[in-house]
Amino acid sequence: MAIGGRSNVATVIVTVVVIGIVGALLWAAWPLLPMVGDWLSGIFFGFFDWLRETTA
Repeated sequence: MAIGGRSNVATVIVTVVVIGIVGALLWAAWPLLPMVGDWLSGIFFGFFDWLRETTA
């Protein structure tokens, strides 16, 4: 018996399925990743620019 009373085989199957789902989502989102990166960096650096403006 393994985690929470499940067998090791069930744990391996769930792990493979989860990795497959995450991989499929990353594969589908791959063309959008540069746009998401620009958006995240804009939020990150925009926050610190705003912080600098309010405290200066």
